[in-house]
Amino acid sequence: MSQTTIILGFQPGGRAGNQGRGRSGVALMLGDGAVESDVVRGVDEAFAWFRARIPDGAAPVGAGIAAPLFWETSAGGARRADTWLRRARPEFARAIRPLNAVMGATVMQGMAMALRLRAAWPAIGLNETRPGPLMATFRADPGFVGSALAVSVAQWSALNEGAEDRSAALLSAWWTARCLDGPAPHDLALLAPKALMPAGQATSFWPLEPARWLAA
Repeated sequence: MSQTTIILGFQPGGRAGNQGRGRSGVALMLGDGAVESDVVRGVDEAFAWFRARIPDGAAPVGAGIAAPLFWETSAGGARRADTWLRRARPEFARAIRPLNAVMGATVMQGMAMALRLRAAWPAIGLNETRPGPLMATFRADPGFVGSALAVSVAQWSALNEGAEDRSAALLSAWWTARCLDGPAPHDLALLAPKALMPAGQATSFWPLEPARWLAA
């Protein structure tokens, strides 16, 4: 990844007053390893936070968004990506819910951010992330301890305000950066070639072999 490469991360917030869940996590990662993160109140503040940190004339090459970026219109709106992942990893079944059962803030704010980013930077790569299942997958891999990700997770968890949202945004940015720069990942979005993508083409990368990514 080039030193000038910019990758964004976004974790939509939930209901205000629910232990801070009205806050959204934002992150920005540079190719030289520099990382910045924060918690904000909604899409407008998040987008302004990104804008303020991206130099004039520069453009982010990718954004990891912890929210659905594509829809399907089959019975119940079930997505083949979710069905595949629930079958492949049954332990995540409760965390990977049908799209019509996902919190409205996640669906609305995640797509709103995707639309804002794509309007500002048409070439940006949009990647749907699943921070909870992703982190559980990496933690279960023997190569996790001592990896760059493990060190980062320890740093992220030490953050006070909005630690969970910051961690999700940072993991989304890290994972997207690794996918853009590393070996070809498994794109779950390809399971549904006719999926609706309101913000344009999006990916949903998943690590079939976590160890390949921990060394990156």
